[in-house]
Amino acid sequence: MKILFHVDDTDRLRMAATNAANAVKYVQDNELTLEAEIVVNGEAVTGLVRRCIEEPLYKSMKKLTDGKVHIAACQNALKAHQLSKEELCDFVTVVPAGVIELAKKQEEGYAYIKP
Repeated sequence: MKILFHVDDTDRLRMAATNAANAVKYVQDNELTLEAEIVVNGEAVTGLVRRCIEEPLYKSMKKLTDGKVHIAACQNALKAHQLSKEELCDFVTVVPAGVIELAKKQEEGYAYIKP
């Protein structure tokens, strides 16, 4: 199973994390495999700044990455919001363009979910 979560609104980060955690639990309970990614672009990248993120959300997102869910931030959005990779949570990877990442993953057969 391949799932792609798209978050462009900071208020949706928690819902995306919950949706991804539910997917992880489902595939584990049913002995399936999962490839999942949360792509964060637009103003939502500000919600991944380590000094700003609420601790419960940080912990749940960190746990997701331990369970093999990738969390990717858009470099273009970081630049637009004058943020650097170093300011983000340690579990976040940076992709050159969020929209291109979304398109590539969909070409690879990922189901697109926008919480």
